[in-house]
Amino acid sequence: RLRDRQGKATQIMRRSRQERDSQIRLAAGLVAFSLLLLLGLLLGSGKAVAGGERSVNAVETAAGQKAERGKRGKRGKRGPRGYRGPRGPQGRAGADGARGIAAGPDRQFISIDWQNGDYDGHDRQSFVAPGIGFGEVRCTPPNANEPTGVQWIRFYPDDAGSSTEGPSKWATTMWTTRSGGNLGTDSSPNDDSHLSVVRTARLDRPNQSSGFQESMNSQTVGYDVRSTGMFTGMITTEPFSPDTAKPPATTFRITWHWDFGTGYDNPSGRCFMAGTFVTKGT
Repeated sequence: RLRDRQGKATQIMRRSRQERDSQIRLAAGLVAFSLLLLLGLLLGSGKAVAGGERSVNAVETAAGQKAERGKRGKRGKRGPRGYRGPRGPQGRAGADGARGIAAGPDRQFISIDWQNGDYDGHDRQSFVAPGIGFGEVRCTPPNANEPTGVQWIRFYPDDAGSSTEGPSKWATTMWTTRSGGNLGTDSSPNDDSHLSVVRTARLDRPNQSSGFQESMNSQTVGYDVRSTGMFTGMITTEPFSPDTAKPPATTFRITWHWDFGTGYDNPSGRCFMAGTFVTKGT
């Protein structure tokens, strides 16, 4: 009996030791699995920080599901304009054109041609109406000194009078017809002011010694950002006395195109004008 009791005690001790070893192995396995899972999560977080959009959800990856890409964020504001680069080399001169009509007292030509905002010294031309006076054609873009710029034909009569007395021999008149004009803007290309308009400027009284002008700009306030048009006109006199011999009239035609852009002294602004003045009978 004593041996039987000892044998049973030995079996109970072996069974207890086996159960304890199994529990230890199970606990060790759980600890190892937990460490591996934690390591995987830490590595996944590091990849998300380094790669941004390459972050992977550990649970979804384990389940075989692909992570979804988030929505694209809003576009940021446009940055400031960079510095203007240097001017490129001068291009080759073109071939000589055909000889034109010779200018003289009875025929004059004006041409204004500037671009890339380089208008200083290139924005005006002068002309003469023989026996009547002189004038200028001008295309100056908006700038700090002239917020709307200057786009006109201006005339200064020889017989202008003074601040207290009118002209002594005749009244001077400039008739103009404007065709075309304002092209609007990129967002609103059509404009109601793109019409034909007939205008008259007359100097026949005191205090008009500064002359008169007709503007290509169609805006009452502001200026035409873009414009393409034409003036046809005549400068003439009306004597106060039938005994006064009048000088011959001068007729003219001026065409233009400009695109000033927005703001003052826009570096992409440009303007082209061409005109012919004809005086018959001189």
